[in-house]
Amino acid sequence: MIGIGEDGVAGLAPAARTLVETAEVLVGGVRHLAMVAEGDAERIIWERPLVRTIDAIEPAGVGG
Repeated sequence: MIGIGEDGVAGLAPAARTLVETAEVLVGGVRHLAMVAEGDAERIIWERPLVRTIDAIEPAGVGG
């Protein structure tokens, strides 16, 4: 999990930025995903309640 602040991807440490830029799946709020340049990563919007997002992440093969 990588948190993105108001300064966006530019404010991330180089290692964290690399992880975001090379991720296969990105999960986050609409505002946070908009801070990341478009690429090949699947994007999953973080919903409320959180369990709905977890249900979306599992088929994407994230975490195990």
